[in-house]
Amino acid sequence: MYLDAKTITLSDSNFLNNNYDLSETIFKGGFLDIQSNSLIVRNTTFIKSLGKKGSAVSITPSNSGASYLFSSCVFKNLIASTQGAAVYVTEPLNSTALTFWNCSFTQIASKQGGVVYISFSISSTNFADYSSVLPRVNISSSNSTHLYSSLGGLVFSEFSNVILNNINSVENNPKNILKTETTFLTFIQ
Repeated sequence: MYLDAKTITLSDSNFLNNNYDLSETIFKGGFLDIQSNSLIVRNTTFIKSLGKKGSAVSITPSNSGASYLFSSCVFKNLIASTQGAAVYVTEPLNSTALTFWNCSFTQIASKQGGVVYISFSISSTNFADYSSVLPRVNISSSNSTHLYSSLGGLVFSEFSNVILNNINSVENNPKNILKTETTFLTFIQ
């Protein structure tokens, strides 16, 4: 589902069984492809999805200061063949904020950023020039089990502020990603 709007609110919804053709070169895959400056997702489940990037949600910020909140959401059995199995943020702009509160992440696999992939471009060699506008990822009061990624099982972040608070994370093993992807692919299909 592609949504392009100034503000998007999604509550009490279920997304199940999304199989995506990984040979497709244009579309990333996933349940939701969002282009917005404000997204609020509450009490929503994303279960059994396969995509290239953001197999549950792919986000493209519309403007600087974009804000995205996932509250009491379940992300389960998700595979991204490249980046961000749960959430992939495309080209975050200045001061983009991504928050997860009271969420559950189970059986998630990707090459980079199992739960979140976010990469901010910096054109200057002086990192201090950007410190006040870096994107922010905040994951609080959440649980994760069986996250598999070569880099960043929970978060892959380049030039972003990451805040982790009250996280329970168990049985994460990046060394078994290929075996896990095969198992998840069999399960999803």
